[in-house]
Amino acid sequence: MSLSNNLLGLIIAPVIAGAVLGVSGFFLGQAFAPPVPPIAAISPATILVAAGESVEFNASGSVSSSGAITNYVWKVGGHPADQSSVGLCQTGTNTAIATCRFQLPGTFSVSVDIQDATGQTSTAVSPVTVSLKDGYIGVVLLSGQNRLITDQAYRVILAAVNWQDIQRSVSRPIVIFDPDKQQPVYAASRVYVEGELDQLDTTVFQGAKVMIPPFAPAVRNVIRSTLEELGSVVIVLPSTSMESSIETGLAGSGMFNFASPQDYVAEILE
Repeated sequence: MSLSNNLLGLIIAPVIAGAVLGVSGFFLGQAFAPPVPPIAAISPATILVAAGESVEFNASGSVSSSGAITNYVWKVGGHPADQSSVGLCQTGTNTAIATCRFQLPGTFSVSVDIQDATGQTSTAVSPVTVSLKDGYIGVVLLSGQNRLITDQAYRVILAAVNWQDIQRSVSRPIVIFDPDKQQPVYAASRVYVEGELDQLDTTVFQGAKVMIPPFAPAVRNVIRSTLEELGSVVIVLPSTSMESSIETGLAGSGMFNFASPQDYVAEILE
């Protein structure tokens, strides 16, 4: 009898020990397993919008098994959403939702980086195609003057205005001739540099008459005050009246409507 009990003990003890170790190992494994990254989601997954049109992106469908999602960071074209030259995204108290408006035509990406309570991160991306409905606004300066003078005028106007701020409030893309590149550039792609204007000869604008469209007051006032500080006379006119005004000599500069950047270049270089 004692021999049977001894044998039974020899058999049962390892089984129990194995079971205990197995259960302990399971819980230890759970305790020390690396956190599972969250899964970022963004809607709409892809979208076609017009330049100047606002669209809402929502990342509230993102999930995490390791803890609550604590942070949402939005980007446009890989840049922080409030610093991108192609569009501007803004969030309210609910940072899982961003409202974006795109200034330039083309295909770009809107992305959201999420982080959960364990510090794990994930990213979701939505491709956005921006179409153009109403053409471009092109800046034409000192029509009829020689090329050296007009080139200097374009350098000055590029440096004088924070065009990224202006473009965020204007639905149509603004293009400006860059004399150093000999091609038009999107105003929104131009980074404003404090003090750059101080290095340029601004006398080319003394007494110049410049026409601007009836933009929203905030935009109009910024452009007007900048040009007046350069010594120019600013005339606010509907776009439809500007071409006849430049032909009759009322003004030699203005912000005109163009169907394409190519049409704008043809006007500049004719």
